Amino acid sequence: APSPNKLRKRLGIRKATKTHLMIYTKNKVKVRDPQGIAVVRLKSWDVPIDKKDDDEVTGFGINSGENLVIYNTSMTSLGIYGINETGERALLNPTSIAANEDGDVYVSDTGKHRIVRFKNPKQNLQFVRAIGGYGNVLGCFNSPRGIALDSRGMVYVCDWGNHRIQILRPDDALHFSFGKQGVK
Repeated sequence: APSPNKLRKRLGIRKATKTHLMIYTKNKVKVRDPQGIAVVRLKSWDVPIDKKDDDEVTGFGINSGENLVIYNTSMTSLGIYGINETGERALLNPTSIAANEDGDVYVSDTGKHRIVRFKNPKQNLQFVRAIGGYGNVLGCFNSPRGIALDSRGMVYVCDWGNHRIQILRPDDALHFSFGKQGVK
């Protein structure tokens, strides 16, 4: 069996360092409090007739201390969401991220007590909407800290401060909730 280093070279996988991040982001980003990661092979990147095209994945990372989502837009370039965003589009201490092959991306925006939905149609992460807000009624959140997607597009949110799990449908409406509804 080939060594891990030989395998990485053959697959074109490289370890990114602080220097790489500095170069790719033109020194705009410092890593402070990394929290979550999601990796997915986007359908929009696929070229079905090219069998050599099956190696591209998109990785999304949460840089919570800087309120950013960092992601690759190709095998050699990065995109950054959050540097110039203000108001509803700005994040505050995001903690987790989930993505699917259709380009749906969800972030638990812990500091604003909400879930943020994005779309990544090809290479650009686009804000779609904010879901919920602070509260203990169904559909609201108190410091959401975990998020996951299933194959049907259901979104599972760990509503940490309310001690419950809330499940959202693909249209972002509440589907189901279980656990304690109130705060501590």
